[in-house]
Amino acid sequence: MPNVKTPAPIQRLERGAVPDLSTLTIGGHTVRRTRLHGTPYTVYSTMVGDEVAGRQISYPEESDCQRHVRAHASITVEGRQRVAMLDTDLHNRIVGILKNKEMDARDLCRMFAKTSAVMGPVLAMLTTERRISKTGTPRRPIYSVPLAAA
Repeated sequence: MPNVKTPAPIQRLERGAVPDLSTLTIGGHTVRRTRLHGTPYTVYSTMVGDEVAGRQISYPEESDCQRHVRAHASITVEGRQRVAMLDTDLHNRIVGILKNKEMDARDLCRMFAKTSAVMGPVLAMLTTERRISKTGTPRRPIYSVPLAAA
């Protein structure tokens, strides 16, 4: 008789059980687990830094993680600029920080983990809207909130 594996028994979901939502490392990729609200399912999110590269409900394999990272890396700088231009929460956080102190563009980029190619158009838009003011030199602009707006 051939060696046949018997399937694993069906596991019952206990209502009071706390699910394991710890972070996984699959082939060098970080995967965060979260619950899908109202269901017994777990969502696996492949992370690239602080950003989600992809999500799936089934347990990810290394090839899934690689596919998510490749798709995330293929997003163009122009696409990230468009997302940042529409992110009003980012705009309000920038203005809120600049109310306390003036900062140069490099420090703002570092603070929000964005590249200067992404933050530059956002800062230019906020300057045009007169929500922030720009001083300094063209190579090292300094941003602050104008006294009238504060």
